[in-house]
Amino acid sequence: PLFLAFHQRHPHSVGAGYYVGLILARKQDESALGYLRIAFESPNTIGDAARWGYDLLMNLKKEREAEQWWQQARTAADKHQAIAEAQSHIADSDHFTAPRIDADLQGQLLQTLAEHKNVGSTWLAQKTLPYNDADPVYILAFRPKGLYLSFEAITKSVEEALNIDANVFVVCLWGDDKSIAKKVKKAGTKIQ
Repeated sequence: PLFLAFHQRHPHSVGAGYYVGLILARKQDESALGYLRIAFESPNTIGDAARWGYDLLMNLKKEREAEQWWQQARTAADKHQAIAEAQSHIADSDHFTAPRIDADLQGQLLQTLAEHKNVGSTWLAQKTLPYNDADPVYILAFRPKGLYLSFEAITKSVEEALNIDANVFVVCLWGDDKSIAKKVKKAGTKIQ
């Protein structure tokens, strides 16, 4: 009942949907499938939700629906894998666009950059991902200023200073990632 009450207030909550579905699936209640499908939205719960739904349908002697359920789960899992892979790195071959960033997040970013003594001008871009509903990946390109030992060290220092809730890669306009940084500068927006 507690998870159901929470789910009614937050119908898109993956955790609540998963647990309500799990409770109903244990009772062999087919209405569990709607709740378990909500769990397809998270890579952390999709595997268990897929198995519980598949087992439920097989126990109810609905083999065809069970196979369709399994295929839908595999499609969703493949999507999660493609998104995770695209979000895990940046490359020279990636396509970048002007960022669509929340004003509060951009404010946090600007405050952090202003406090960093070795950051000069900065540009922000967003990586184009295979699915539009994925969490965005931002790339921050900066021009270093002041004294520093290496481009890699200053880049690492900027990365460590960014304590924000977003997926941000940092590249320096000089050094090993200069080709990516130049693409960010061209496609992105100057923010500082």
